[in-house]
Amino acid sequence: MQRPSRVLVVFVCVLIGAPSGVAAANSDSSIDPALAQALHFAPPVSQSAPYEIDFTDWARIESSGSFRLSANPTNTQQEAFLNRVSDAGVRVTELTELPTTLFPFPALRWEASFSSDRGPLDVAGFQPGFAMSHISDRLKRCGFASSSVSSFVIYAGSFSQTLKCSGASDTGLVGLNSVYAVDAKDRILAMSMSQSVVRAAITGGGLSSGSRPLADVLAPLPADPAVTIELGASYCKQITDAITRHLTAEQKQAVLHYKPAGAPYTAFALGYRVTQQPPTGQIVMNYADAQAASAQLALRAYLLKTEGSFYSGYPYTKYLVLESAAAQGDDVVLTVKSASGNRFALGEMSENFDFDFARC
Repeated sequence: MQRPSRVLVVFVCVLIGAPSGVAAANSDSSIDPALAQALHFAPPVSQSAPYEIDFTDWARIESSGSFRLSANPTNTQQEAFLNRVSDAGVRVTELTELPTTLFPFPALRWEASFSSDRGPLDVAGFQPGFAMSHISDRLKRCGFASSSVSSFVIYAGSFSQTLKCSGASDTGLVGLNSVYAVDAKDRILAMSMSQSVVRAAITGGGLSSGSRPLADVLAPLPADPAVTIELGASYCKQITDAITRHLTAEQKQAVLHYKPAGAPYTAFALGYRVTQQPPTGQIVMNYADAQAASAQLALRAYLLKTEGSFYSGYPYTKYLVLESAAAQGDDVVLTVKSASGNRFALGEMSENFDFDFARC
């Protein structure tokens, strides 16, 4: 599997007020409870900077019966399992893709990765019965200094300690994360390369699932055990930057002039429905109001069926079949499935900003 970029890759105590510039909305009771728990640790949203959440409820995926993993898998079995999930369209992050001896993968209940202007943050919830001392004892043996904040114990090491503890095979820890916060009671682990990011995650207000535009863009995705969420208008620009990064200034100007683009949206999300067969995905673009969403529906569906990928050079119809397109409140919702009936490339497209049909 292709490794996702750390700059891309995500999640509450309920806020007294919504984040700056974000209006409050009623909380959606249908949201995945694990996602609501993960959102407790989300950094604040900046309206001017990219903000991404990647969330996967591994317990729901495994309990669906579509994907099974033994209690004590070998590295080869675990890799094969993750490849099957990736082939079903889910974007697999470094937290689970990179092998680690810090905790066994079957103990993982859910994971969330956040990317914001504060820096990357990973948060994981573990299965009932898993002893968090398995993690704490390993970090103590690494010589990481410990301190207590609320219900968490924070273990922090220097960069050299992190490299030493990771070992020659780089499997001792999770990537280059050098700060780990362990909540033994609720079985939560928060990780980052920055101690300030971890401390802010466990003491901050989090992100309310009822805040807009998060609540709106999540509304069509209650049945999805894995989601990718992009908040803020800057995602449109990221798509444009990604598809024109290798072009000259003249070529870029020509592309932006002749290729059609839709109106800006406030949030973008992908829902990965891997618990049904065949797997489908939902592409959601949230607009300022229902009128704007209705006005953009036909164009977004048309672009998906007619545009080509700058990343691969093939039309999107080589990868995706558009099953339906609808305006649902403030959202444009495109439901897609694999064109080949085999590998579903939606997660991989997300890693590469490969959504030219969603450009603004």
